[in-house]
Amino acid sequence: MLLNQAKRGQSKREFHKKAMKSKGLFRSKKAQLARADSRFNKLSRRRTEAKRRRLYKKRRFLEELKRKRNAKRKRY
Repeated sequence: MLLNQAKRGQSKREFHKKAMKSKGLFRSKKAQLARADSRFNKLSRRRTEAKRRRLYKKRRFLEELKRKRNAKRKRY
């Protein structure tokens, strides 16, 4: 990729600068913070969703147990 960039008359330095820019390393402090914030929110949302799923699974399991127990009780 670097070669193609160089062929197009772009110096290595310019290319790297552009690459870094696209990675977000030359952003303003505010933009960097906003970016970090959104990443954090994304991760924490993933965590809370996982937690919710676990709890739901547990609840379903317990309800199933209860149902089975009741079914046994009704048989006798």
